[in-house]
Amino acid sequence: LKVSEMAARLALASLRGALSRGRATWSMKNSMRASFGVNSNGFGGVRYFGIEVNNIARWASCKVENEKDAEKLDELIMKEAMPKLKDMEGFGGMRRLFCKEKFDYKIMISFQGLKNFQNFMNSEERSEVLPIMEEAKKICC
Repeated sequence: LKVSEMAARLALASLRGALSRGRATWSMKNSMRASFGVNSNGFGGVRYFGIEVNNIARWASCKVENEKDAEKLDELIMKEAMPKLKDMEGFGGMRRLFCKEKFDYKIMISFQGLKNFQNFMNSEERSEVLPIMEEAKKICC
């Protein structure tokens, strides 16, 4: 077999295996594509799959000194930033994570689909949220 034929057969076998284990989905609309890299020694074994993007997220993280600072961030973000975002078309939600052991604070916002995310990136709401995030940076250490 030629390297390209071997790569095609391995790609199909890999896809069939992933489908049988429930790790991949197959549909005509969103087909999974696989390609294999070839190095100087022949078959390289590197796979690349085209993955459909349904939601796009932006996140920010920082360290805080204590739990009280995390509460200040919560109040700032929930009272000032969230009202500007929640009514945007395609807004998927906001999620906050806080580790009390390491004092890690993370916030994630998501949008349904690329078009909604692009609309956010060019929106007036984003320009209103950026100063709030700058204020939040002052609380972080």
